[in-house]
This record gives sequence, structure tokens and C-alpha cells, in this order.
Amino acid sequence: MNFDFTEDQQALRDQVRRVLTSSCPMSEVRRVLNGEQAYADRAWRQLGELGFLGAAVGTDHGGAGLGVVELCVIAEEVGRALAPIPIASSIYAATTLLDSVGGDGARAKLATLASGAAIAAMPALSQIPARDVRVVRGAVSGSIPMVRDGSRADDVLVVTKGGGTLQLHAVNLSQNGVLRMRRETLDPTLDFTDLQFDDARVETLGALDANQLVALRDRLAVLSAFEHLGAAETCLEMARNYALQRTAFGRPLAQFQAIRHKLVDVYAAVTLARAHAYYGAWALARDSVELPLAAASALVSSVEALDTAAREGLHVHGGIGFTWEHDCHLFYRRARAAANSLGPIADWKARITDLLEQRNAA
Repeated sequence: MNFDFTEDQQALRDQVRRVLTSSCPMSEVRRVLNGEQAYADRAWRQLGELGFLGAAVGTDHGGAGLGVVELCVIAEEVGRALAPIPIASSIYAATTLLDSVGGDGARAKLATLASGAAIAAMPALSQIPARDVRVVRGAVSGSIPMVRDGSRADDVLVVTKGGGTLQLHAVNLSQNGVLRMRRETLDPTLDFTDLQFDDARVETLGALDANQLVALRDRLAVLSAFEHLGAAETCLEMARNYALQRTAFGRPLAQFQAIRHKLVDVYAAVTLARAHAYYGAWALARDSVELPLAAASALVSSVEALDTAAREGLHVHGGIGFTWEHDCHLFYRRARAAANSLGPIADWKARITDLLEQRNAA
């Protein structure tokens, strides 16, 4: 049994890596970090033009129709490059909800997102459905905190619950009646924005059911796991290369046992995370009954791998790793943000425990 990607998927990975290496070097990440631009727009545009953003969107909706495993491949490369682009909200989440709803309005928005021509923001999972938002006669009022890519997006997708039904709405963020307040976070390359609505116009796209929201949660967990995995792999490569090049007492750092132990710890964590991520991709592609457990395990192991890789990688670099000029802090920032990107990681660990207890009790 072959647990690796197919030749076509590996070719896709190589192509995406070349695009991001060219259009999103670390200097571009720093430009976003410093507030010189909102996101890596050149990388976003190229990914859209080449059809990568629409990898998991059907051809009848303007996408490439490749599949969710191919999107996992792309997510890993986005994480490897630490690309500051709105792919999590606009592609991982928004296209999934729009595809679930169907209808002419949703399909039209789906096509624009798949091409990268438009960007959609998404509330945190804890705000789906939104708790402090009301929609009355085509107008929305209320507030949603910590919306992913809220300052970068054209629209935000909002899920409301009323009368026992779930409804998906789209709100244009450039209209009067919408106030955006960006949050200051440890990792400014990720955009989190508080939104306030005061009788803003809203477009109701259709109904959802609770199972579709559960599926969205698991899908986001798997795709986020691949992003974290890619970032952790870069940390490992950076630490390994530095240990081979840097000398101390006339010997390369890589010859010191303490450094070797750190690198082995990172390698073990990354390898474990890769196994869980691949299993999560398999379960997601086949809509397996194992998906909830596979998704939670993939997210937890990837967050822990990135934390280990960013922390130990910084220690391997020593004093230079703590300087602003070096890239270590960019990955350390991302590791801290990853721990709560889909809610507290402790909640995901508790979910694993609950799922295992349910399995054993069956």
C-alpha cells in the first residue's frame, strides 16, 4: 500500500513550490509583517491564475476540479513558504460553505473565489453560527469578533440560526454600515478583524444543516494541519542547514550531541505530524467515519510539531536566531498563532479523548 502522494500530486506540489518561492520569498512575508501591504497579493494572483486556488472546486463552478487531497498538497506549500495570503478563509472555509448551499448566488460567488478575483472573510468556528448578529428584512446588525481576513476581504460569510434553521449570508464589507477594527496579534501576517454591522445590506444565500458545519470543522482541521506541517518542515530544514554550516570550537554544530538531540526531536515530531496529516487527507477525501478523529489528531500533532520545530530551531540558531533580521521569529510567531487558530488546542485534545472513549464503548 502506497501512503505517499501520486506522481501528479507531487508534480503539483513542485509547481506550487516554484510559484511561491518566486512570488513570496521571506522578504514579502516581512512586508506584510511590517504593514507595508495587506497580504502577498502577487502570490495570491498567480495561484488564482494557475487554478490552484480552485483546486477543490468543481469545473462547473469555475474551479479546477482536482480534489481535496490536491488542496492539502497546496496547503502544505503555503505553510512551507509562510505565505501571508487569505487562503484559509476564502478557499478552505468559504468555498466549502458556498458549495454546500448551492443556488445561483452562491455559485456566482464560488466562481469568483476560486479564481482569486474576490476574497471572502470567515468568522472563527466559535462564531458559526454567529451569536451576536441578527438579520431582519435584508439588513444585518450586530458584531462578530476575530474574523479571519476581515480587513483583506470583499465579503464576509455569516451563518445565523433562527427558527431551528441555519442560514448563510454574504455581507459586502465596503458598504456603509460596516465597521472594521483590526486586532493586534503576535503574528501580524495573519489578519484577525472585529466587525460591526449597523443595518448593513445582506444577501441571503441559502440554508445549511448542522452536519455541514461539522464537516467544515473537520475540513479546516485537516487543511490547517498541512499548513502547520509545511511550516514545521521549513523550520527543520533551516535548523539542519545552520547546524551543518556554523562552527563552534572548530567543529560544526551538527557534531555536538545536544544539537543532534534537538534536531532528532524536531524530526520525530514532524514525522508524526505528517503521518496524521496524510491520514486526515485520506479520511477527508473519502468522507470516512474516521474523519472526526483523524482531523482532530492531525491538527493537534501538527500544532505540536510546529511548536517544537519553531522553538528548537530558534535554540539551534543561538543568539542570531533571536534577532529581528533572522527569520526564526516569523515561524515562532506562526507557531503561537497556530495553537489557537481553530480554537484552543486543549479543546481539540479533549475531542480526541471523547471520540476514543466513544469508540471503545461501542
